[in-house]
Amino acid sequence: MQYNPGDVVNGHVLGTDNQWHPVSVAPQAGGWQTQPVPVPSPTKGKRKPWWIWVVAAVGGLILISMIGSALGGGKSTPSNGGSAAAAAPVIPSTGSPAAPGTPSAPAQPAAPAIPGLNQPARDGKFEFVVTGVDCAKTKIGDQYLSQTAQGKYCLVTVKVTNISSEPQTFFGSNQKAMDAQGRKFEPDSAAAIYLKDSKSLLENINPGNSVSGTIVFDVPKDATLVELELHDSAFSGGVKVKVA
Repeated sequence: MQYNPGDVVNGHVLGTDNQWHPVSVAPQAGGWQTQPVPVPSPTKGKRKPWWIWVVAAVGGLILISMIGSALGGGKSTPSNGGSAAAAAPVIPSTGSPAAPGTPSAPAQPAAPAIPGLNQPARDGKFEFVVTGVDCAKTKIGDQYLSQTAQGKYCLVTVKVTNISSEPQTFFGSNQKAMDAQGRKFEPDSAAAIYLKDSKSLLENINPGNSVSGTIVFDVPKDATLVELELHDSAFSGGVKVKVA
């Protein structure tokens, strides 16, 4: 037979701790009836062991650590090879010097200087030395054969040396000239025919040999040549030479 807490059997009552306890007898209106003696809860008034609080505190610290790790998981931390202190600081653009030990920005390499008159300039297999520019003529040739410029003639004298190990042909038509207004001009190959020994049309140069010649440009009368662009072939990058 199954009993529930509060059932009385043979002067004993079943307590909430599933134990039988004696009961007291008290007079009631209908006669003497038994009254169960209050049975205290097995946990009421008892202190929890000290180790429970230690376990709870340690568990709380572990939980807080796990939450902090989850929230900070997306942040990167510096590796052993480079600490955060080694990172280059942002230097404000106030002109004030950086703190001691601050790594400075790498210096930018200076742009190569553009050669000028009587200075060597190389492109491909050729080395060029421009020795002079004369823009005072409007007519070239002699009394029998001559040609007149549309504007004025600029005669550029240049020495060309083959610095490679193979022959290379020099073409005067591959050369360019620029004026102060940024205009680019091509040579006047027809006018060059009237120059004596111009060697500006086509000249095959063997390795180590040099040829001096004159390149003719027909430019506007208001033009002032400031720069030449010399090429060892029609498809080379070219090299610039300042002439003014």
